Amino acid sequence: MSHRGLPHEAIGITGVGANVPHRVRSNAELSAILSVDESWILRAAGIRERRVVSGGLCASDLAAHASREALHHAGVDAGELGLIVHASSTADEMVVASACRLQAAIGAGLVPALDVSGACTGFVNALRVAEGLMRADPEIRHALVAGSEVFSKFIDVTDRATAVLFGDGAGAAVLSRVPRPYGLLHTCLGADGRGADLVGIAAGGGRMPATPDTVAEGRHFIHMRGRPIRAFILDRLPLLLEQVLIETGHSMDEIDLVIPHQANMRLVKEMLAGIGVPDDRVVFTGERYGNTGAASIPISLHAAVQQGRLHEGMLVLFIALGAGLTWGATLIRWGGSTGTASPNP
Repeated sequence: MSHRGLPHEAIGITGVGANVPHRVRSNAELSAILSVDESWILRAAGIRERRVVSGGLCASDLAAHASREALHHAGVDAGELGLIVHASSTADEMVVASACRLQAAIGAGLVPALDVSGACTGFVNALRVAEGLMRADPEIRHALVAGSEVFSKFIDVTDRATAVLFGDGAGAAVLSRVPRPYGLLHTCLGADGRGADLVGIAAGGGRMPATPDTVAEGRHFIHMRGRPIRAFILDRLPLLLEQVLIETGHSMDEIDLVIPHQANMRLVKEMLAGIGVPDDRVVFTGERYGNTGAASIPISLHAAVQQGRLHEGMLVLFIALGAGLTWGATLIRWGGSTGTASPNP
């Protein structure tokens, strides 16, 4: 599915925020648990450390911190929000949307608050949903889009395939109405459910309800089949990038900054270099934070703002692939009253 922005208005990002836990899970810690050398972890995953929540903190707690910062950056009060969309693979609970917890935590009004999924593609999905709802309802002047994960609660730290990759964190963006030519220009989304079993959490849902046996067998931990996932990324990422460029009429040379989902960092860097995207036009945060799922793109966007890498009029591309299997990309023209206050350092 693809979408072209309507000519009479634009929806743009006017504030960003991020939050990661204080506790660091280093490669040294994991090497002792997994009985592997630290250098192997760095070579295999391109990640040096990841953050881990403590106590009872949940995805919505991290999202609330990131959202408050995004609202401050945009100069928007929580009471001005007309919509909240939250993306996560590690929601606080079944049934109740974590977006509702987030709404209450930040003191927003009684506005729609909904969760979307899509795993690591979740933030791109959430942007598209929020943009579409804002276009459908001109009364919504501002929307909050957040992505947050607490993967550490669902990781078997003795599993090399997942323990070295995933980290906890949250990122958020405020969407507002901005003048053209700024704002969200184009979004491409897709999915292939034939790969649904390649990565995920098998138990805890309707397909495999929780029982003492599912707990004992470790079926509530994230599992991943690395080789098929690698093949999926190698195949799909170039096709997704090509689709975005064809449908927008842009060339890769015109894209000023690429913010990819921070998966296996070695693979991400290899792939982007292979299709001609130089490192100086890419935002990388995964080496420090690991794969934070739906939070990785907004965390990286926040880092780019902090580092002064975003300037008025720049073309910025978000690109992600995730469990499901899912994929998505959003092209943005940065600017249009973006950020009335500086995000926290």
